Amino acid sequence: MKTTAVLPGSGGWKLRVNKTLPNASLAVLGDKTYAIRPGKQFFLINVTVAYSGKTPHAVFSAYDLSARGRGGLQYTQLNDSCGVVRSALADFKRLSAGSRATGNLCFWITQPDARALLLEYRSSSGRLRAVFKLH
Repeated sequence: MKTTAVLPGSGGWKLRVNKTLPNASLAVLGDKTYAIRPGKQFFLINVTVAYSGKTPHAVFSAYDLSARGRGGLQYTQLNDSCGVVRSALADFKRLSAGSRATGNLCFWITQPDARALLLEYRSSSGRLRAVFKLH
């Protein structure tokens, strides 16, 4: 398990997990925490992606990142995101070689999964390429 890794098969991207907020209900919803369903919680992950590839510009997609709970349940940005999140990682932002972007990812997960959540990177072909321990 890693906190920083070059993402194999990504064309020159590196990802670092800066910090996590396992129970991010207040950060996501503010004072509207009444909207939380019992047994679920928001898990916020701050990451930095850096590009050092050979092409002059490249695009990173947060959709290549997913979270996996200890029971094997996979959470995706498409189905399990927290909605609009402050300081979100800019998805599909073009970066030039030597540049980086920092932002938040957020997954809406079951409470038991918060204790052993993993962040996974899959290349566009769907192959698992890197795993980051979050807790």
